[in-house]
Amino acid sequence: MTLEQARRACAAITRAEAGSFYYGLRLLPTPKRQALYAVYAWSRAADDAVDDFVGDEARTRLDDARALVTDAVSPLYETSPHPVAVALGDAMRRYRLPEEPFRTLLQGMEMDLLGRSYQNFSELAEYCRSVAGTVGELSVRVFGFEDPLALARAQDLALALQLTNILRDLNEDLGRGRVYLPLDEMAEAGYSVADLQERRHTDAFVAVCVRQADRAETFFASAQPLLGLVNADARRCLMALSSVYEETLRRIRASGFDLFGERIRVPRSAQLKLLAGIVSGRAPAQARSR
Repeated sequence: MTLEQARRACAAITRAEAGSFYYGLRLLPTPKRQALYAVYAWSRAADDAVDDFVGDEARTRLDDARALVTDAVSPLYETSPHPVAVALGDAMRRYRLPEEPFRTLLQGMEMDLLGRSYQNFSELAEYCRSVAGTVGELSVRVFGFEDPLALARAQDLALALQLTNILRDLNEDLGRGRVYLPLDEMAEAGYSVADLQERRHTDAFVAVCVRQADRAETFFASAQPLLGLVNADARRCLMALSSVYEETLRRIRASGFDLFGERIRVPRSAQLKLLAGIVSGRAPAQARSR
């Protein structure tokens, strides 16, 4: 397998599984885009292991994702039969990506396998940093930066994105037996896990969700300096990815947190309109302020 074939395979995975990421990453120069396709394709394999499978099969597939990292860091990575390992090995060397974030993300996936709940936001934030902050760090390293503050601001953005995901995917996660809302905040609002499992859309449920949405918006605001900290050739991509998630959060709020039905998403046409505005310089107001 050639490196180019491996890169094309990772691009195809990204396009099929995450259209918003795929089109946002198209705004990057080719080498950076190819590197992040590889990172995404690998993280997709880890995520699918715990989302699409259970028990021993889930653990086996998570071990497969772990093995891809081992192959990628090996001096013989180019001989791996798996395209993700080949493309990821090249990306890690080209952009000096450390191994630790990949291992930390796998630890976050292990939390999902255990069906862990989160007593408070501090515990939830630890999980979010494991599964999203790691990808944020890797992305910023590919984007390029000089000021190490970029890594901290990338963590803020990752928390904002993951909290948005938690709200957007709440119903699907319930189907997998997972609760990502802080239990102490649910108890304070008078909303129980049993209420959540019964899909009760009450004022107390909305209060808990508003708290998470407010928190996400705080992290979006805290991440604003990141746009000026990454290399100029990555800024449009960063703006695009942030804008799609902020629009998702806006739609979640506008629905009154109607999260127990069909997943709230930004239609492809609206995503492409956001991207076109960024490319033409007519970015959304919240993106321009960064």
